[in-house]
Amino acid sequence: MNTSLNDNTERLAMPRPISAATARRRHGAGALLVDIRPQVARHQGSITGALLIDPATIADQLTDRHREIVLCSVSAQRAISAAEQLSHLGYDRVHYLAGGYAAWHHRAVTR
Repeated sequence: MNTSLNDNTERLAMPRPISAATARRRHGAGALLVDIRPQVARHQGSITGALLIDPATIADQLTDRHREIVLCSVSAQRAISAAEQLSHLGYDRVHYLAGGYAAWHHRAVTR
């Protein structure tokens, strides 16, 4: 039986959104939090303990394909795109922050 590219893609662990509260818990338990917001957006604030990485070089900088990774960006599309890129490269525990940095900041303010 021939395996098509689509069959292989379907077997990948596709990235899923997680809430700011869940991201915070997982980061506290060892997940890698990665801020992929553009430099111009970082004036809004920072995420303590997050790595600042440009999405264009993310796969070069994250070497552990089995560590849990949570991506944070300004827009869901940017985070989803980076998460899917990592997933297609074999990273099997990739999530993106639902609501992006705004959700993270809101969660921090309302805690």
